[in-house]
Amino acid sequence: MLYFSIFAEDSEIMKDDLVKRWIAEGFVTEKHGRSPHDIAESYFSELINRNMIQIANIDDCGHVLSCRVHDIMLDFIILKSTEENFVTIMNDLHCTKGCLDVRRLSLQKIKNSRCNDLVENIALTQARSFNFWGPAQSIPSVSKFQLLRVLHIVVSGDRDENYDLSCICNLFQLKYLRIVGIWCTGFLKQLRKLQHLQTLEIAHRRSEDVYLDIGELPLTLLHLIVFAKLLGDIGRMRSLICLATLAIGDIKHMEGMKGLGNLADLRELRLYVSASVWNTGGRQLSFRESLAKPEHHYVPHLRGVAICDSLLSSFSRLGSLESLIINGGLPVDVLICWSPPPRRLRRLHVQDCPFSVVPYWITQFAILRSLEIEILSMTREGIHILSQLVSLVNLRLFVRKSLPAEGVVIPGAAFPNLKGFFFRCKVPCLKFRAGATPRLQNLTVECHTRAVQRADTVLEGIEHLGSLMTCKVNIYHHDFFMATQTGGGDGPRPPSIWQALEDEVLKAINKNLGYPEPEVLVQCL
Repeated sequence: MLYFSIFAEDSEIMKDDLVKRWIAEGFVTEKHGRSPHDIAESYFSELINRNMIQIANIDDCGHVLSCRVHDIMLDFIILKSTEENFVTIMNDLHCTKGCLDVRRLSLQKIKNSRCNDLVENIALTQARSFNFWGPAQSIPSVSKFQLLRVLHIVVSGDRDENYDLSCICNLFQLKYLRIVGIWCTGFLKQLRKLQHLQTLEIAHRRSEDVYLDIGELPLTLLHLIVFAKLLGDIGRMRSLICLATLAIGDIKHMEGMKGLGNLADLRELRLYVSASVWNTGGRQLSFRESLAKPEHHYVPHLRGVAICDSLLSSFSRLGSLESLIINGGLPVDVLICWSPPPRRLRRLHVQDCPFSVVPYWITQFAILRSLEIEILSMTREGIHILSQLVSLVNLRLFVRKSLPAEGVVIPGAAFPNLKGFFFRCKVPCLKFRAGATPRLQNLTVECHTRAVQRADTVLEGIEHLGSLMTCKVNIYHHDFFMATQTGGGDGPRPPSIWQALEDEVLKAINKNLGYPEPEVLVQCL
């Protein structure tokens, strides 16, 4: 519990970040064959169950994403931490520095120069953890530290600033490194000196390409979270558990991806594949053309076909994979022949990797909890396949082209654990049979104005959704709505159309016997 004193009041503390810190500082180690990560997560869950920390947010899989500490509890924790010299806290209001050596330093939202002067006069050679939140000019020299295991720097400001952190590579005991908001020069080419580093996370907002040489990374890395194009063979990083976000912008980046399947312990993978990978030597349709002719989403060059085969081969060997997210622009059915898919998958977000029909192999994901997928032609069989995903908590379903004559009918007893459902299709043809989605809380439907005018019924059976809390319907009045999230387009907005739809939805909601009464929002964009 004392570790929570490191974070400022009202902070949202990410569970995964906290778990990595505990492990890096040696508070959690392998025990009775259980991994440190699993043990740390069990400790976190126990704190939640005892109401010692509060749940802040839930992720798309229905698991705890982050937590907060109540102000009264935090005051008590800070008091005990100060007594035991567990952490030294400095902010613009107070400083908890005592007469003993600093073991952990937390600089929280520093703005005045007085705190900077105090830090400059403190001996930090024995500090094991340094945590900073504030402007870049208030960061003390990292060279003052020698025994750091955890280095966490979050810089406030509207744009990335260049900052020289090359001395980080002299922190030979460093296990956890997270830098947000500044662009660090110098040390990226010297990372292999950090022979104990387990977590490397760099979040930046730079527009230019960022390259990271695999040969310069320590083989001890478990979590590599940097939006970058990797050069070299990723297969040498055999200890990786999490890899995000790997950018593939050219064939030369794909060469190093051939070893991806060698990462036997990889649990989380996030890729960004540039559309330019597929269109060299072939014709790439414009976005508007691809919407009008979705079956020709991309016309890939033979080079792109080779990349597809390489990706599929790698994915089929990632037996421990639990989360796969692919962004960018990929041809239709790149993953249609995925075999065998990993049975442990909990999250599959492949909205940018469309399928012509629902792939049958998706039924093998018995514990899948979050699915984002785009289908060109939804069939009755496709609806049946999706309805077999009984563990699903979150579903984002985009239907781009054709539908069964009766629409998308969710059968009774389907999706027993679903809580969030986002459905996008030109026609609001979603229907619910009695007993379907009994736990559904949030429903969002996106459709087209002209399709609304043609629809005989809208959200038929919504009265069966007894747990529904919010129902949101977005009506797009422009042809480009499938590719945009916000308004735009030409022509007047017909208020009578969405008013009629809102009346129909409210009429159906009034039949709902659930409590509390759902919040309904119908808007034209």
